[in-house]
Amino acid sequence: MSAGAPLPALPFPSPPLISPRRRPPAALGFLAPLGAPAEAWWRRLLPSHTPPPWTQRDPLPPSPPPLHAVGLLYIVFAAAASRANPPAAARRYLSEAAASSRHSHSLCPALPTALATNLAAADAAAFSLLLPLAVPRRHPAWLPRLLALAASPFELTLALDAHAAPCSAALHAALLREHALRRLDVAYNAEATLGLPAAAAATPRPPWRWPARPGRDVAPRSAAGLLPHNWALLVRRGEGARLVLERWAAALRCAACGWANDQYALQAVVAALPHGGGGGGAPRVLRLREHAAAALKSWSKAEGQFFPRYTRGVRAEVLLAHTANLSWGRRRVDMCALLNQKPAAPRLLLQPSGAAPLRAVYTRGECRALLAEARGGALCEMLPRREGGGARRAAAPPEEMVETFDEFWRWVQQQWAAARNGTRARPPR
Repeated sequence: MSAGAPLPALPFPSPPLISPRRRPPAALGFLAPLGAPAEAWWRRLLPSHTPPPWTQRDPLPPSPPPLHAVGLLYIVFAAAASRANPPAAARRYLSEAAASSRHSHSLCPALPTALATNLAAADAAAFSLLLPLAVPRRHPAWLPRLLALAASPFELTLALDAHAAPCSAALHAALLREHALRRLDVAYNAEATLGLPAAAAATPRPPWRWPARPGRDVAPRSAAGLLPHNWALLVRRGEGARLVLERWAAALRCAACGWANDQYALQAVVAALPHGGGGGGAPRVLRLREHAAAALKSWSKAEGQFFPRYTRGVRAEVLLAHTANLSWGRRRVDMCALLNQKPAAPRLLLQPSGAAPLRAVYTRGECRALLAEARGGALCEMLPRREGGGARRAAAPPEEMVETFDEFWRWVQQQWAAARNGTRARPPR
């Protein structure tokens, strides 16, 4: 293992938590379109002189000099009080991160990996670098993720959940290409867009929840309503990313916002960025496309409809999967192997129910037969009628890792129209 010089402790200022006069209304609402004011409802909850927290900056510690152009970052931490005897979940996350890092090294030997943690790593040799993470005794639940991103030793960091799995030896080259293009500050994939309630015409309200339900059940009315899926975050060192991270940190300190997790705080931050992100010097926030970050989505958690589970359609070799191995009953499946059995064919993964196996499907007919009476038939419209239909030529140029959210939003609208009309929605680019 090659270890970098120890990084300094990461102190973090502790401004008071924001406490509005009233609790957010127990109703589902929507963020305004990208670049439009999204604070009108907020003025009813805070004193008139108090701006929304996600438009403020909570300074993060300075970033150390970068050691590598690109790399993978795993973040595992426990509360300060439990460091001496970390909970079983933290020990499991350390083990999963080590397994993911070793698998990455087997596919991409020159791609460095780093572990940011405040725990003793039993398998430190699995990582290229270890970053000591100083977690404040009192902090918002997801703040250590932002501290670790600020301390990343890479110019372009791909931060992964511990159980994420690199799927292809092409991952390193794809990251180096993205590093050379210098076109993004932050990129992530989006949560589910199918099986959502119909969008209401009501005045926009807080975006993050039904009563006692998470905000990912919102039916977005614009790209700003798309919920980030933070298991894979691509972050380029620089002022654009730092603005996003520091506003995200400020949003997490809002005690009354009721964030179900840090994804909703990031959603509010991005929606309130100047010019909607990417224009006029604003941070450039893009979407990780499906082959770059494939993950299972649920049909509709709003109605308790966890299944069917599915990936959006892909038509290139998948670089990264949300989970290395999926289990149900006594069965176990390698998600990367399943995704890349036929890397040039349009396909998606589908699990109709908790008792059914996860399968790769290649045609609309196969998809519909698996779903049978289950809801979710609209997702089958992402597939061609016959296997091989729409397959890419072997000499096709490399797939782009990212796209704009406006491009993805156009596809989402096309998919909804296809579900209504029974026509085909082309797999997302």
